[in-house]
Amino acid sequence: MKAKNTGFTFIELVIVIAIIAILAANALPRYMRAREEAHVASVKGTAGGLAAGVALVRGQWEVDGTPAPERIATNGGLPGFGDDRVLVNQNGYPSDYALLGGSDVGLTTDVESCTRLWQGVLQGSAPTVTGPNPDYIVAGSGNTCTFTYQRGELPFTIVYNEESGTVTSDAQ
Repeated sequence: MKAKNTGFTFIELVIVIAIIAILAANALPRYMRAREEAHVASVKGTAGGLAAGVALVRGQWEVDGTPAPERIATNGGLPGFGDDRVLVNQNGYPSDYALLGGSDVGLTTDVESCTRLWQGVLQGSAPTVTGPNPDYIVAGSGNTCTFTYQRGELPFTIVYNEESGTVTSDAQ
């Protein structure tokens, strides 16, 4: 009696590999889109968190009786918000109000002040803006702070205008 060989034929193996290749060709673009959508969602979420933090600071400023920025800066920050490190401008929006040697030098929006603002408003587990591989790169000029996302394919930005308290993002 002859033993029967069982197993796959070469044709069956080629067909299975072809089916797997077709499935992979369809799945890969979807995976790439889903990955970029996740980055967009991350930026939108962070922008929303920053906007909410700005609104909370403004609310705390109102509750405290709209104290002057100079008084808040002298006391170390807005009392009752976070760890009392957040400074505000004349309109009650988060700012980095600088006092040098007791003399009022007004609002500053350089990289360091924008970094302090980000960390003070977002607190806790905020995306990183410092260190060797930060989530966002910080820039500041005029009355705006710009935070550029570094993780996705496209460099999305979050812009905070400290004069009006608005937070905008180009993540769509």
